[in-house]
Amino acid sequence: MQITLSLPQEVVIQLQQLPNPDKFVSEVVRKVLSQRNREIKKQRVLPVFHGDGLQPGVDLNNARQLQARMDEDGFA
Repeated sequence: MQITLSLPQEVVIQLQQLPNPDKFVSEVVRKVLSQRNREIKKQRVLPVFHGDGLQPGVDLNNARQLQARMDEDGFA
């Protein structure tokens, strides 16, 4: 797959001085994307439920009621 990038002139000049600029750009992009993915995974911390089931009066088929309950409990 090919993609066209717009880079500042000073970056292009430095890249052109490298023996294999395509490989260098690919490695840098992979590294940055990998780091980004690790950071995103760290942010996905979900609350764990330790209990015996639903709270009394909760109807899983009633979206408005569920949203209101979550708003009361401070869930975003």
